[in-house]
Amino acid sequence: MTRMNSLALACVLSTVSCAAFAASSASASVTNIKFQLIDLAPDDGIAPSFTFGDDNVTMASGWVDDFGRTTPLYPLSQSTPGWLASQSGNLTSASSAAIVDWSAGSQGLGLSASAQGWGAQYNVSLVTGDGSESDYLMRNLRLSANALLNVELSYSLDASASNAPTCLANDVCLRSSSFTTERANASLGLSLAYHYLEDGLNVGYSRLVGDSVHATASAGIQAGAYIFDDSTGDLQLVTDEVPGSDQANHADGVLKVSFFNASQSDQLAKLRIGMTVWGAGTTQAVPEPSSFGLFALGAAALYVRSWRNRKC
Repeated sequence: MTRMNSLALACVLSTVSCAAFAASSASASVTNIKFQLIDLAPDDGIAPSFTFGDDNVTMASGWVDDFGRTTPLYPLSQSTPGWLASQSGNLTSASSAAIVDWSAGSQGLGLSASAQGWGAQYNVSLVTGDGSESDYLMRNLRLSANALLNVELSYSLDASASNAPTCLANDVCLRSSSFTTERANASLGLSLAYHYLEDGLNVGYSRLVGDSVHATASAGIQAGAYIFDDSTGDLQLVTDEVPGSDQANHADGVLKVSFFNASQSDQLAKLRIGMTVWGAGTTQAVPEPSSFGLFALGAAALYVRSWRNRKC
């Protein structure tokens, strides 16, 4: 390859450092949900039991977005009556840059999403339980007298981020992490709350257990300078690159809560399982005038070199 071609290639490479597409993905799943009943008064002749109320729903909600601030959100809202009610679906943004899939049923819950490209984002939740997360007075689970109910589930969480675009040393993306960082997050929570008064008993319980994973991909940095070569009379591009970093994290385990009813009558509790995934692609770097000036300097050197060759 001639010296001129080499310099041309170097100039081109210095201007396409943000060509890689960012990739963010996150997923959460719940399986093997167990309800264990224990009779606290085995001699009373009453078998322990539990039931879910009519106010239980299974809901998928949130949004995906193509390019951040430049396009509207694509909302998601789907609600099915019942605890672990059967539902499934997917939502894709107009350009397919952001995608989410979800499913719910008697076997558990599953939620996954991904973003491919600059500015693609997702933020989606899937829950089952009563219709209001914040209303403590809404109770969706009934437990018979003198009974203990243990609730247990297995879970798996994953988050990965990669290919944050490399930035030229003077680009605006170096000044704001939102422009250079790829992000993904998956979280899960199991909550139970109840309170009752009876025959001198004053029993209260509120517990939230859960887990989360997060992944971040940091951008690489490319710096370049043109140096005059006295021996050839040409400008030579010298580059220095710092690689970016990708990340992938996983968590799994078992979550447990307990509903203890030592009273002589049925009692109500609030039980809820919820998971959320969110993530975002990075925004393509927008070079400052100094970066364009670097390219212009290289282009000028190419022109001078070409002009000299033609004269020869």
